[in-house]
Amino acid sequence: MRRASHFHRWPGRHTGLWRLALLGLCFCGGILLGQLAARSVPEASRTELAAYLRQYAAVWGETTDRTASLLRVAGVYLRYPLLVTVLGFCAAGAALILPVLAAEGFFLSFSAGCFAAALGRSGVLLALAAFGVRCLIVLPCSIYPAMLVGERNRWRKLAVCGALLLLGMALELTLVPRLVQWALGTLS
Repeated sequence: MRRASHFHRWPGRHTGLWRLALLGLCFCGGILLGQLAARSVPEASRTELAAYLRQYAAVWGETTDRTASLLRVAGVYLRYPLLVTVLGFCAAGAALILPVLAAEGFFLSFSAGCFAAALGRSGVLLALAAFGVRCLIVLPCSIYPAMLVGERNRWRKLAVCGALLLLGMALELTLVPRLVQWALGTLS
């Protein structure tokens, strides 16, 4: 008989709710730490970031390298869900799922906080354009495999996550550049 890790043993009948609450708490903790870290960025760095983003707006759309774009988007969409899925297959790795979700929340929140601090309202629009669709797709596809830890026959459920990630990548490559370009246009 296989020995379960502490992530597999949950109190009470409603183990799914306990898991979801713990995973959500770790993600939200990462978001809070990301916001605190973004606020501690010095004013000089915010000014540099604002200048960089304005330059980025000036050259936006000049890149036509589709392969580089596809690889970048695939890396962004697949890194956390794949890491959570792989960790979920081994009992020792299941304990690392919580810090991975906290890191996902931290980096998302830190990036959005830096955009907002450097560019004000335009930075918020830019963060929503750049990270909004990604967050709506990647976050559930990161949490769902963590909910399946210890379940048998999870391949079909993971295939649904894979299909959703592919849909998100397609949206990122088609819709998000237009949204980001529109948001960057508000900087001018």
